[in-house]
Amino acid sequence: MHPDPCLSCGPSGDSLYDWTGTILIASPSSPYDGGLFFVSIVLPTDYPFNPPKFRFTTKIYHPNVSRTGSTCLDIFYDQWSPALTILKCMQCLHSLILEPAPDDPYETEIAMIYKNN
Repeated sequence: MHPDPCLSCGPSGDSLYDWTGTILIASPSSPYDGGLFFVSIVLPTDYPFNPPKFRFTTKIYHPNVSRTGSTCLDIFYDQWSPALTILKCMQCLHSLILEPAPDDPYETEIAMIYKNN
């Protein structure tokens, strides 16, 4: 399997627990087309038995991303599995940007606007 050219991630510096990821949106049908989004990834010391913390550091106007960059993806909480890789998590974030879930919002006002337009 080839790596996704729209995704990258790796350690930010000397620490193996602090990573930075990037998500490039290359979908002409998306309002986010051409957007490059940076993601902070913090791995717990007991990874992969507990999920990493993912947070968008690039501001994004999206119903499923909080103003502080957190997401409400269940795989980062109660649906976490040690079988999930960082790449799979990044793919889920990429999919979330392309396919918002306004019925399960983090930002209800943005979700209402999304649903009504």
